[in-house]
Amino acid sequence: MFKKSLFLCLCLSIVLTGCLERKFEAPPETSSNSDSATEKILSDIEKKEGKNLTEEEIAALEKLENAESDKKLEEDYNLVNKLEELEDNKKTGSAARGSCNAIIEGSTCIDYVGSMWTEQQMSLNCEGAGIYSAKPCPDGMAGGCNIGLGTITDMVTWFYYTGGGEITPDSLFSAKEVCGMTPMARWIVK
Repeated sequence: MFKKSLFLCLCLSIVLTGCLERKFEAPPETSSNSDSATEKILSDIEKKEGKNLTEEEIAALEKLENAESDKKLEEDYNLVNKLEELEDNKKTGSAARGSCNAIIEGSTCIDYVGSMWTEQQMSLNCEGAGIYSAKPCPDGMAGGCNIGLGTITDMVTWFYYTGGGEITPDSLFSAKEVCGMTPMARWIVK
């Protein structure tokens, strides 16, 4: 809050000083690969004022840039934590909105995670393939392929050594390899 107040005071004093001395010109167009925010502000202020900034003004602008950088780092850190939490929830099944259990038929079960998966969508997707449930897939999986990672269609296909699909360590290895070659997918080990 203090940093915002300091910045607003600095900007207000600069604007008022510039307004009283002469008219402003339209700011020049900037390209997407221009200098940092602080360098743009410094350049604009120097052009408008016709003088160099004091050390205090430069320090205030650098603090502003650092605050912006800190905010971005904090946002990135929070996003990473959210993704790690979602990953853990996928492994425990708590992220699943529902599942399609085809272990008896094919030694697989799908956990539906993404926001697209309404009860109706999950039921329709599972129809004829397995048994739909509002609960996550049962424990005992050997591994799974998370498909649509981070999208509205996010889901995990879990593989089981039990059931009618004859999953073996070799076929599980092959499934892992195929998962790794699939765009927006990755292998999960529970």
